[in-house]
Amino acid sequence: VEILFTYSFPIVGKLKNGKYKVYGNVYELPQYGLGRISEFELANKTTDTVLFKLRYSDETLKDIHINLVNRFIVLTSRSVNVTGEIDNLDDREINFSIGAHSALRCPIVAGENFSDCYLDFHGEEHCENIKTDADLLFLHDHEKDLDSDKMYLSYDIFKDGVHVFDNLKTGSITLRSTKSKKAITLSAPGYPYMEIGHRKGGAPFVCVEPWDGHADYADFDGDFKDKEGVIALEKSKS
Repeated sequence: VEILFTYSFPIVGKLKNGKYKVYGNVYELPQYGLGRISEFELANKTTDTVLFKLRYSDETLKDIHINLVNRFIVLTSRSVNVTGEIDNLDDREINFSIGAHSALRCPIVAGENFSDCYLDFHGEEHCENIKTDADLLFLHDHEKDLDSDKMYLSYDIFKDGVHVFDNLKTGSITLRSTKSKKAITLSAPGYPYMEIGHRKGGAPFVCVEPWDGHADYADFDGDFKDKEGVIALEKSKS
């Protein structure tokens, strides 16, 4: 079983034109922000945990404008548990989004096919998909997309892009196979958005990404703090 994980911070998804405004200043960040491109310091390690830390520097201040320490802990046993904490070391409120750019190996078992697998939502869901444009920016159009307790996978369901839900009841999604008993469960209770996607070209994984925040809307030109889904953290708080 394979799980790929990237930490999305201080943005989730893409920015319009790769830029965002904070207190009248314009900054640039790639998709998924610093969490995806930065080298985290290994701060501590035990037999079943590792602690990674990303502290502000002259280089990160060019990109995210804030003084902070960003930590996350990975606990390893029969499961992988990830917890994160942000310390605001700035002299003012900071704003950010956070999420997981996570992917589950699919098919789970060698010799099976992508289309042999499905996502189990552990209960009936009735959700609309937030549509995206060619640049993966949000549109205000929604379409009925999920009316079941399962999503059967195929390359065809991703031909128009990713599926983004903002009202799932479940906090856990399990990748299962119709041909074997192996399964992988991703649990992320409390996250308001969930993206399900797949990279074109037959990549052997499905992305299941819990987000607290989301990509820019295609028509958004405001300040980052006014963006839907952005978290505010007071100075000296964690």
